Amino acid sequence: MSLTCGEEQKRLAVLLRNSLCLSAFTVFPLLPKEIRLRIWDFALIPRVISIARREDVSRGDSLQFQILSSASDNPSVIWIALACAESFRMVNMRYHEWFIWDFFRDVNNSLISPLHDVIYLPCDLRGSTVQQLHQKFTAQTAPLRTIALSSTSTHEIGKPTEVLEALHDFPCLKELVIVKTNAGKDWGDANKVWQIPQDILNAMEILKKEKWPDWEIPLIRVVTAEGDALC
Repeated sequence: MSLTCGEEQKRLAVLLRNSLCLSAFTVFPLLPKEIRLRIWDFALIPRVISIARREDVSRGDSLQFQILSSASDNPSVIWIALACAESFRMVNMRYHEWFIWDFFRDVNNSLISPLHDVIYLPCDLRGSTVQQLHQKFTAQTAPLRTIALSSTSTHEIGKPTEVLEALHDFPCLKELVIVKTNAGKDWGDANKVWQIPQDILNAMEILKKEKWPDWEIPLIRVVTAEGDALC
């Protein structure tokens, strides 16, 4: 049975990660450069990175946001960067350093790829939170291609349109992923609970017509699990 491109990529990435602990594989440097770079590229697997705003800022202003998962769950980026000069250059080209606290590693710097990783805000649907993330990390968030939001929120939701207005600040945004969850408060306003994704798309069309005629509205995709945001 032949493997799909995605399955082949995952298989090669697993093989490479496993081989990092071995010293017997000595022919890798002898491979053509194009193949080596392709292997490094396959090994740098895109991630869904969950980010939440910290209400407790006792650690300082630079820690108003924290990474909840994924960057810690998949630390292979750091291992690959340390493998050799060639892999270090590959990581350096793809990833930006965000000075954002990683909850599990207890460090204040994380490598995130705005072109490959998906930023997921799982529990806070306030437009102000999306705006603050952009304002605090303007250079890092400007190239973001995909942002994921939850279909429910553990916080009080303001006007849903405020969240969508905040997305206009991300000039390269191509896709909005909505992760369907069963806990928390649904998107909605004083009149009704929003139907996702139809009401989101309708609201974006209105914003485009009334405020930003040149706005390229991102595609909207609905998934049932956080990991599916990468598909």
